Amino acid sequence: MNKLFTTIILLCFSNFCNADWKKYESDSFVIISDERETSVRAWANELEVVKRLAELMFNTRISSSKESKLKIFIFNRRSDFRDLLGNSRVAGFYFQGVNQPYMMIGPRTQKEVLFHEFAHYLQSHSLGYQNPTWLEEGFAETMSTVLVDSDTVTFGGAPNRIGSLGPTGPISLESLLSDEYPTDRRKASAYYATAWITYKFIVLSDNEQLDAAFENYLKVYRSGERDLETLLESFAYPIEELDQTIRRTMRRPRGSVLELTYELPLSELGELNSKVVVTELTDKAFYTNLAAFHYAIGDYQEISQNLNPNNSRDYPLANAFYALARDVDLDYMENLVGINSPNLQDILSTYSQEEQSRYFSLISKYYYSRNIDASYEYAQQAIAIDNANVEALLTLCLISLRREEFNSAKTYIETATSYGFRNSEVIKTALATSLLVGEEKLLREATEQWKASFKHYENASDYSDRLSNLYALGTKFIRANPLENSPNNINIVGDLLDGTDRLGFSDLGGILLLSRVLEASITLVELHKDEVRSTQQSYENQFLEALKYLYGENGLKQDVDYKKAFDLLSSLREQGFAGPTYFLGIMHDAGLGVRKNTETAVSLFREAMQKEYINDYWEATVSPGLAYELARSYENGVLTDVDYERAYSLYKKSAVKGFTGAQGALGFLYESGRGVQQNLTFAYSWYSISATAEQSVLTQADLDDIAESLTSEQLAEASSIINQCIETNLKDCILVDQ
Repeated sequence: MNKLFTTIILLCFSNFCNADWKKYESDSFVIISDERETSVRAWANELEVVKRLAELMFNTRISSSKESKLKIFIFNRRSDFRDLLGNSRVAGFYFQGVNQPYMMIGPRTQKEVLFHEFAHYLQSHSLGYQNPTWLEEGFAETMSTVLVDSDTVTFGGAPNRIGSLGPTGPISLESLLSDEYPTDRRKASAYYATAWITYKFIVLSDNEQLDAAFENYLKVYRSGERDLETLLESFAYPIEELDQTIRRTMRRPRGSVLELTYELPLSELGELNSKVVVTELTDKAFYTNLAAFHYAIGDYQEISQNLNPNNSRDYPLANAFYALARDVDLDYMENLVGINSPNLQDILSTYSQEEQSRYFSLISKYYYSRNIDASYEYAQQAIAIDNANVEALLTLCLISLRREEFNSAKTYIETATSYGFRNSEVIKTALATSLLVGEEKLLREATEQWKASFKHYENASDYSDRLSNLYALGTKFIRANPLENSPNNINIVGDLLDGTDRLGFSDLGGILLLSRVLEASITLVELHKDEVRSTQQSYENQFLEALKYLYGENGLKQDVDYKKAFDLLSSLREQGFAGPTYFLGIMHDAGLGVRKNTETAVSLFREAMQKEYINDYWEATVSPGLAYELARSYENGVLTDVDYERAYSLYKKSAVKGFTGAQGALGFLYESGRGVQQNLTFAYSWYSISATAEQSVLTQADLDDIAESLTSEQLAEASSIINQCIETNLKDCILVDQ
């Protein structure tokens, strides 16, 4: 058996390798399918029509450049689609990956599902704002009915789901306008059908009062408001009356807006680019495309299970996915992905530019936590090949932040977000960057995009509340700590980036922890400012006095006292200031009050150039904020080994003085049993005490989650502890005495 055949066998999984997969590429999208070529070609041409139609409706142009090119998988066999999605019953879906968007379409009702999901892609890449879910779904259902013939395009007819309404009719408009997405799959079809009906009734209405109510509702929704009552109040139109009108029309649709369809000559759409290039896909090429999707959704297990690189080194891109998914050791990775291979360039030359760039961005991501310089170099290689590689842009942004190159970081993230903003990694990186470069607009966009990602969740309100709090803290941090003050002076950059790296996108607790980091950083900034002002004033007075002794009053050489000048400058130098160090160099260089020594002078000049403003006075001040920050460094192993016991001791010193961040941190240590014996009663007590503060980021929902782990006896004991500690302001408190 030859080597190539062995490789193909190893790359195959499930039944995929038995199919005849082809790639259909236009300027707007790539379709990968094992369906009949005639069908896929027809769909590709019709998708171009749908795209142009949407551009006319939105009065915009949807970029067809490679950075936003959609990748569509269309499956011919149900078994293949089931292998991809497990037991899911969905017929298809749209997903925004880091480097490109994806659509996965199953074998049932393909054309209708294809057009529906394509409409979601079009909205995502053409609208600069969020729309309510019902409006997005109503538009998608409308576009799912597009019919194209040789001369015209027709749309607006009733979608298949309209038959799901049955005798009960549409769902209530109150539920629809409040943007409550059904969690029961059985009700989903009725939701889609009602969304289509409402879209036609409201969006295509000629009722001026209804139009005004709709516009005001959209304005409030797009401002970020998600409160149900506020949204319903913003729709200043009798909802019950509209509800009844829609139901009457459903019973007698003849001649109504529901029967209205729209027909447009294809000539009015302008020039359509229907050129589609078809190529056969090898099994390896198909799997790499599918692996890219698995990587985009974070399904590393699928990559690990179905790609065995041990018997092949001939396909570096596929192996790079595997190496990153499996987190293999460095030597094995470098051999596996071909870095050490003498014919690497020959192999890479067979790839497209997009694939070559993706290879280097994966290598860069692997090195990010191991060798940041190597990570930077590989990301730069990726960008040099394809400047729209968002994955590489995000890595370069994070590295620039760690290097305090804030202008570069801002440029990288702005470029990345311009190619597609709804991906979780892009949103997380944008949020971290916005805090450190002081961009409130970017912070607002990131948090709103984050909220929108959870609007279908049952606990969407919890995400919204916690992210609103995070946004408020972020805004306060930006305003308290403008970029020109260099946040790195107080070691905030690393904390925020570490917190973001560890943050799971759909992790409520992670959002809370990031809020705590931000809260502590704000306190630290304020403490830093106060101490800087105090120390700076003292420093300036002493520095001016030293210069007066060195040069005389107003430089008139009167009352010169080189000894006093030398003593004052030496004292200030020991405190870490650069200016006095420089003038000590002047004294040695000129022989003012000391023996002339050029070598010593040059040494002092070099020292002054390397120094930054170091506030030893502030560092020596015993404050709750400082104790909290030191505790964090021991807890997370920042510039020191992890030491949970020492972190516990410092957190308690800070908590006793009323620092809410430290109180919450103690709750976490007791909950996890780090640095102290696990005690859920004490954990709940510290969390509760922290939550009583006005500036606390803990909510009642957080406390309720923790309370579920306690017995009724433990809750009663905790209640007694909390009351005693709060009443005595922690002076007579078992939590402090432990």
